[in-house]
Amino acid sequence: MKYSSRQYAKALWELLEKKSPAHQGVILNNFMKLLRKQKEFKKLNFIVNELEKIHLTENNLLKAEIISPFPLSKTLTKQTKKFISSFFKRRLKAIILEQKIDKNLIGGFQIKVNDYLIDASVKNMLLKLKRNIRV
Repeated sequence: MKYSSRQYAKALWELLEKKSPAHQGVILNNFMKLLRKQKEFKKLNFIVNELEKIHLTENNLLKAEIISPFPLSKTLTKQTKKFISSFFKRRLKAIILEQKIDKNLIGGFQIKVNDYLIDASVKNMLLKLKRNIRV
């Protein structure tokens, strides 16, 4: 029987949970051997992604990515985290915010959280304006 990446990740999470680092190493070694034996090694990246989702959910964390044309100051970073928290209406232990620089945005920002994209970039506004002018 073939298992999905989600099923592998959930099983691995349950095995690793509350184990010592030494014991976790043994479990991970055995898990890698199992994937190789089952010819499922190609699923490893998907399994890792699913494991990360489980970790975030179990620990009440949220991972977000902000893309802007310039590095954010500490104040802007703090305001962004506050905005994300209020947008998703959840009390979170923490928000893990990854920052990326994209000079093509001209100004503004994009925030990506899971399947959501909040696009407040100047580039996007100009594209919308261009589409509206054509109509």
